[in-house]
Amino acid sequence: MLRSLILLILVFHAIIHLLGFVKYWGLAPVAQLSGQTIFAVPESFHRPYALAWLAATLLLLAGGVGMMLRLEWWPLIAGIGVLVSQLLIIMAWPDAKFGTIANVVILLVALPAAAEVRFNRSARSDMDAMLGAAPPLPSTVITRESIGGLPESVQRWLTSAGVLGRPPISTVRLTQRGEMRQRPDGDWVPATAEQVFSVSPPGFVWRTTMDMMPLVTVLGEDRYSAGLGRMQISAYGLFTIVDASGEHMDQGTMLRYLAEICWFPTAALSPHIAWSPVDPLSAMATLTDGGRSVSGLFRFSPDGDVIGFEGDRYMDRPEGATLERWVITMEDPKDLGGFRIPAKSSVTWKLKEGDNTWFRLELESIEYR
Repeated sequence: MLRSLILLILVFHAIIHLLGFVKYWGLAPVAQLSGQTIFAVPESFHRPYALAWLAATLLLLAGGVGMMLRLEWWPLIAGIGVLVSQLLIIMAWPDAKFGTIANVVILLVALPAAAEVRFNRSARSDMDAMLGAAPPLPSTVITRESIGGLPESVQRWLTSAGVLGRPPISTVRLTQRGEMRQRPDGDWVPATAEQVFSVSPPGFVWRTTMDMMPLVTVLGEDRYSAGLGRMQISAYGLFTIVDASGEHMDQGTMLRYLAEICWFPTAALSPHIAWSPVDPLSAMATLTDGGRSVSGLFRFSPDGDVIGFEGDRYMDRPEGATLERWVITMEDPKDLGGFRIPAKSSVTWKLKEGDNTWFRLELESIEYR
């Protein structure tokens, strides 16, 4: 609704500028424009002056089209259009002063949109850098002998997932849609996300967009590389909400990476990951990277599907981070990208005050290299 309103303002504002072109090009009289300006416009300058009004029209219309099509460049074009428009409005202030209101409204939307573009480009640059730095893994295919030293539950999972006869995965790119909430009784907020992984060395970059309310867009980036983690969250890409790093973030992002190998199962054979059996339907995995180690428990169904992961992870609280049980439930196994992997997951903190399921997601696409 808000988007439609801003689009309507852009188009209507652009059309009004067309009146200035019609008048000063001499195409027709325009009663709405008296011709009063803050200083006189020589008749010899009427044609260039008219073209400036036409330029504002075209720039604002182009910005509207770009906004409608959700193209990244629309805030820049609309912003230039607003600049040209406001210069003309100041020139023709007696007639056009109320157009300033429309320009302010457009800028209030275009500036956060431009900041969002900048934030997303930075995240994509981080993603491209991670993918570009990942060396290709050996092209030799995975055999039964390759997985023979793993716990039986892990062997059953990898066989069910379809890794046999396939080369190891080097990098992953995927998209998600889901929903988050800040507290157990809070409203679910829709979110979309894109994520890339590197298997050797281990790492990921995750970028998300959440519309917290009609006028508030929250952008987030979670990164892990070389044993180090960082999380950044901002409103519109303009106002920082969270910029967290340090030992607790390192541990949390490492544990997250370990849990998410369920989407690229050949990573279970990485030299960075060690396995130990627990029981016929579970196994403990330990990820070592950058001089640090984290461990988590994988659970499997009797058929070999991965159905869950849990480990102790630091949770940020107002009084300081505390180590809490972090549980992922994995559901809806599907053949995606050539492997059988869980398409849906939910993330829960197991707390003294009760369970807090705060994130639910579904894979939309996945690509392997």
